[in-house]
This record gives sequence, C-alpha cells and structure tokens, in this order.
Amino acid sequence: MATFLSLALFFSCKKDDNPATTPPVESTPPPPEPTLFEMVQGRWDVDVPFAGKKANPSSPSFKNQEKQDIGTVTSAEFFGDSTCIITFDHYYAIVHTISVSDSITFNIDGLGPLTDIRVFGDSLSFSFTYYDIPMTVNAAKRKNVQVDENKKALLNNWKLTTEEDGAAFYENNQINGDFYMIISAAGSFVQQYPDYAESINWKWHPEEPDAIVTYAAGQDEANNNHYFKILELSATRLKVQEISLDPVYEDDGTGNEVITGYEKVIVNTFVLTAK
Repeated sequence: MATFLSLALFFSCKKDDNPATTPPVESTPPPPEPTLFEMVQGRWDVDVPFAGKKANPSSPSFKNQEKQDIGTVTSAEFFGDSTCIITFDHYYAIVHTISVSDSITFNIDGLGPLTDIRVFGDSLSFSFTYYDIPMTVNAAKRKNVQVDENKKALLNNWKLTTEEDGAAFYENNQINGDFYMIISAAGSFVQQYPDYAESINWKWHPEEPDAIVTYAAGQDEANNNHYFKILELSATRLKVQEISLDPVYEDDGTGNEVITGYEKVIVNTFVLTAK
C-alpha cells in the first residue's frame, strides 16, 4: 500500500511539472460585420403600379424635369464593381458608378448623393435627388435567378460587336457609340445606349434549353415565342441568336384561319464581348 501511494504521488507530481503539450483551444473570433456597400449588393424592387409606357429622355418634357415623365423608381441594383442601376416605371434606367461617402451615404458619379441608406433584413430605403426632384425609395430584396455554374459567365456587361448582324443593328438604330447589354443575377436585362438605358427582366425559357426570355419590368408574363438562344458562352465572348416563333395559319374549311403550328425564324445573330 505504501508503495502504491508513493507511485501515485510520483505520477501526480510529474503531471503537474509537465503541463500538456497540446495548446488550449482558442475561440474563433466572429466575422466582421458586413459594410453597407456589401449589404446593398443585389437588386431591390419597389412595389408600384406598372406604367406601361416608355420614357423618352430626349423629349422636351423630360428635360424640363416634369415628374410625371421621370416616373417612380421601381428597382435599384448594386454590383460589386461599384456600378448602380436605378430603374423607373417606364423602362428608363440610369447606369452610374457609385462611391462610398460614409456609413449611410453613397455618391453617384455625375448625379449626386444617395443619402440615408438603410438596410433592415430584406428591406432597403434611401433618398436621392434626380433632375431637382427629391425621391425616397423603399424596396425589398429580389431573389436571384438560378444559374448553373457553367453558365454564370452570362452574368456580365456585354458590348455588342459589329460581327454577324451587329453592324446592321448599330446602323438601323442610329447608334453613334457603343451598345451594351447588362445581364444580372437578379434578372435584370439592361440595354445601354450611349446616351440612355432601358431595363427589363429576363428568365430562362421554360422549354428551350440554353435560351432566355426577356419581358417588361413589373410584369410576370413573358412572350416565350421570342427568345435569345445561347450559341457560345465564355468569360469573354457571347454569341446568341434572336429567335421568333411565328404562327402558321391555315383555313379550317369554313373560311376562318386557325393557327396550325409555329415557324422558327432567326431574327438576328449577335456576337458580344465582355466589357
């Protein structure tokens, strides 16, 4: 018994004299709070009635700053490259670069400040002045379109080249400068001309693979008989066909014409490069 107690005392002392070599587990510090710039990333939609008409930025009434021509903000979208797209209720959009001024203010290049920016969960609010008209926006976060990993290159800012039907598009629309298409993860399809932009929505075609359908902002319905088929897609190049399914009519024997099918018509073929 004396020997046993001596051994127990010996090993107890050895343990105290030689602490464990394994370092104590340190608690992982919590991740830093996201910045306001990180919190606003994505698209935020405003629940407003759809106007159903297009603004004309070159019209005298628009330049005279009449509020009914400018319309109501329907969405605001912020990107990691500091681009901001603000869309109004008749397709008209402004595409500008933003910079962070302070914890609740961004500065829009060429327009002025976005002030009192607040994010509460899936809600966003801010104020700004456009053509001397003060506006306050309250919007909700929009879900992104599901895009497979091998098609995420589609989500980019694309410049239309003069290949294929691109040259004719520039000529027919009298575009003096570059034309861009911005396709966003949140479903924005922006056509950016040298002096103004128009924003609509896009989604995947329900039946045709590798094809997208564009439709008016504020509308859920889309014309699936008009779509863009992706022929080539890489990080730097996009080739698409604009396709229309035109109805084929036949006489039903009573003098009335009925639709008996659809004919696929390739309207345009476009080649675009990443900006």
